[in-house]
Amino acid sequence: MKKLFTNDNFFASMTVIAIIGMLFSDIINWVFLPESRSAIMLDLLSVLCVLFLNMSYKEHSKNAMKCLMGALLMLVIVRPVDMIGVYVSKLPLLVVVMFIYALLAVILFVTHVLINSDRRSSQQYVSLNQWLCLLIFICELLGTLILLPTCEQVIVKLAGIIGALAFACVTASIVCVESRLDAYRIDREAAGWSEEMGYPEGYVHEYEKK
Repeated sequence: MKKLFTNDNFFASMTVIAIIGMLFSDIINWVFLPESRSAIMLDLLSVLCVLFLNMSYKEHSKNAMKCLMGALLMLVIVRPVDMIGVYVSKLPLLVVVMFIYALLAVILFVTHVLINSDRRSSQQYVSLNQWLCLLIFICELLGTLILLPTCEQVIVKLAGIIGALAFACVTASIVCVESRLDAYRIDREAAGWSEEMGYPEGYVHEYEKK
């Protein structure tokens, strides 16, 4: 999955799908499910963070990227926890799926911290996060399928499916940036970079060639 998550077009696609999909879902839910408006506010924060993450990536602002990824990861954790609180006494199967989702999100957050605690490449953690992203997508899909029978309006069901896919793209966008930054670390290490010696003379970082 490395080539997929380090592809700039894939990252751009994840950003577009996340923003458009979540906005569509939130508008429908705001109209038809007023009781979900508190969750919608969290979704809008995710939309803003994804947008700014893409912008900071294009501007090569690593500090901003790290900050935004941290904010998004917390929102990824809050999403299933909020669902557990709402449906704990109504849909036991959904609660189980959301518990697994939350656990995966916490692991994703921990590995993100480990990746950014070292200036060297962390290929094993990045690879783990790519698989966690896939598993979180599966949890989003399962959770939506469990919720669909409780929705009466077809438009709300459609919004639920699109919203789940969009939020999975939010998670994917985080892992895309992690994977790309790690690819830069691999590139500089292959060129002879080390923490003690720094960059070799005349080396142009791959990130600066873009």
